[in-house]
Amino acid sequence: KTASSVSQEWHHARIAIRELINAFDNNLWILGNHEGRLLRQMQSPLLPSDVKRLFVGDEPKVDIAPYYYAVVQSGNETWRVIHPKSSGRDDAQWYASKYLQHIVMCHSHHWMMSRDRSGRFYAISSGCVVDEARLPYVGQRDTKMHKHLLGATIIRQGKPWLLGEDSDWSVLSKLK
Repeated sequence: KTASSVSQEWHHARIAIRELINAFDNNLWILGNHEGRLLRQMQSPLLPSDVKRLFVGDEPKVDIAPYYYAVVQSGNETWRVIHPKSSGRDDAQWYASKYLQHIVMCHSHHWMMSRDRSGRFYAISSGCVVDEARLPYVGQRDTKMHKHLLGATIIRQGKPWLLGEDSDWSVLSKLK
């Protein structure tokens, strides 16, 4: 079912966000193009913390980053989780080489894990959490663009776990 108003869309977003909150002890929300669009459309000096309050109130399990990226320390490794303006297929590799850090990139809707040119840093495009068939801009016009691929990334003890539709959840549930 597609939302017919902004209120309905926000209602569905709150339900989806609540599912994520319930699944994890700590959640870091990084601004993306959709939050940026919301902030611009409000034509008000809203801050990221205001966006958090709109969707999850004062939920203590959620922190919102003040920027379109966050730096994550895990297992003596530094990761930069980003939602840049660009969304090119190989952009995660470019950012890993630029920042000399492991990169988890959102926004491209691609799903892949590789390394930067040096071979030292992970370059991950984590996919997205959206049903492509419900996106009006996808259904209105045929394109040669790649399909939006479902996915997410978990970083544990400095190592990435790229999750997708065919992830083996029985094995992953045994990780500590």
